[in-house]
Amino acid sequence: MNEIPALVAYISDSAKAKKLAADAGTSTDYLYQIATGRRRASVGEKGLCDRIVKHAGGRVTRNDLRPDVFGAAEKPTKRRAA
Repeated sequence: MNEIPALVAYISDSAKAKKLAADAGTSTDYLYQIATGRRRASVGEKGLCDRIVKHAGGRVTRNDLRPDVFGAAEKPTKRRAA
């Protein structure tokens, strides 16, 4: 499993990590394990994946958390001047 840079960056602020954990119904330790690739966020109707996305305010996506399920996040492409 790979590190999730978007989640690592978001929870690097301990106050944000504590709030996200409380709002998503998990612990900061578990968020850290997900962020560092030791665990995966559950998916489904009541899955942790969607709760993290909801409470991270768009800073972390389902694609970031579970590319195996939702596909890899698309990277913005640079436009060339015509």
